[in-house]
Amino acid sequence: MLENIRSKAPAFAVPEKLYPVEPVLYNSKLGFPIFLISAGTEPVVRLDFIFDAGTKYQEDLFVSACANSLLIEGTLNMNGREIAERIDFFGSYILPFHDRDEAGITLYCLEKHLHDSMDLVFDMLKKPSFPKEEIEIFQAKKKQSIILDRQKPEQIARKVFLETIFGQKHPYGVHGDIIDLEKLNQDQLFHFHETFYNPLNMKMILTSRDCSQHLPFLEQKLADWNTGETFKHPNSSVPAPENKLDGFNYIGVNQATQTSIRLGRVMPGRHHSDYQMLSIANTLLGGYFGSRLMQNIREEKGYTYGIGSGLVSFKEQTILTISSNVTSVHCTEAIKECFIEMKKLREELIPEEELFRVRNYLIGDLQRQLDGPYNIADTFKSLLFHGLDFTDLDKIQKALFTLKAEDVRDISNKYLQENEFHVIAAGPQE
Repeated sequence: MLENIRSKAPAFAVPEKLYPVEPVLYNSKLGFPIFLISAGTEPVVRLDFIFDAGTKYQEDLFVSACANSLLIEGTLNMNGREIAERIDFFGSYILPFHDRDEAGITLYCLEKHLHDSMDLVFDMLKKPSFPKEEIEIFQAKKKQSIILDRQKPEQIARKVFLETIFGQKHPYGVHGDIIDLEKLNQDQLFHFHETFYNPLNMKMILTSRDCSQHLPFLEQKLADWNTGETFKHPNSSVPAPENKLDGFNYIGVNQATQTSIRLGRVMPGRHHSDYQMLSIANTLLGGYFGSRLMQNIREEKGYTYGIGSGLVSFKEQTILTISSNVTSVHCTEAIKECFIEMKKLREELIPEEELFRVRNYLIGDLQRQLDGPYNIADTFKSLLFHGLDFTDLDKIQKALFTLKAEDVRDISNKYLQENEFHVIAAGPQE
């Protein structure tokens, strides 16, 4: 009897509701939102402090990244070493994060050490000292990173690709150089912090097994942060991408042994009605290990160890990008095969077996994103970034259950046209 049971695969089942808990919006007394995710059973707390303080808001290059990374390197009350020792003593973990749109800090700690850990975090957010010696260390590390990136084909291809899509002066396309780094100073950091690290420019996500027990303490700490000032939200709008199509762009790199390729174009954003279906088409093209690009260019042709495509969503722009490192002699053929796979999606109906496979993969991936309290917090944080909530996941699941081969063909004809793609390659000198 047991042998017969083991020979049969478990029945495939999909939960009626993807997300086990829904974040609850709590409006603090200072007026900014706190999203509560009560999930898990362990006595741990995660707090995300999110500010509109990404690189697109900076007047001078590198200021946003430096200001955020130096929050943990010293305050008016403690130096960086003292902060690190106290964090270790409490068994907590503090992670600064920043991108082109947002910046902030994530705190992980035990419930019993929340009060002490929060004292540290609020000290960092309210009274950073931005020590000059730490600024010099940041400059030295970043300078070395820039020098190394100049020798890496994948970094060069990425840089030129974004500059080509958006323009060299666009907030999403600009890249700083050593000359910009050397201009960085303490006054710039204090001005940026004073402008953007304001409680009225903040969102918080609290993740714990019982969020309600921590709210009184949070409100008390937040009341101490009341600046008594009004906050005018900075203008976050960015110009339209330049997006000038100029055919194939090859950059020679000394001592390169492989060629890094990038293909891509501007796509509709997360709020567009085509986005869900476009995301499915991207998965079929190059969004998972069983994708068409992987099967063709890696498995059949052997031009690369890996190739993939993805939809990269900034807050105000979305792009689709295909990237890979390929053997240099096969660079042209690899690019050609990318366009061949797009052409197939435009002209041929997806076989039912492949459609079934990608549907199951994406449903499983949605469940993985919501497995455990921290994954739930990460997924919600990503949705919140775009002004969405978990109901967007319902739309994705609905699109998957109603998915037809004709839908993939139609969306591919709309957005996967070869003449609308930028093509960048960086490799050995020709």
